[in-house]
Amino acid sequence: MKDVTIAKHNIEEELNLPVQHNVKGIPTMILFCNGEQKAVKVGASNKADLVDFLTKNKI
Repeated sequence: MKDVTIAKHNIEEELNLPVQHNVKGIPTMILFCNGEQKAVKVGASNKADLVDFLTKNKI
């Protein structure tokens, strides 16, 4: 697995960012590669789900 940075965003503090990324549900995880959106996962996830999401997207 490559180096990964995970960041959390509070949508109540910055309302425009979710709109920019077309967020429809909470929680939403957006995977960016080289500054470009690569994949989206909506809904709660456990560690195994997150590892699977990253692995399927070749991270």
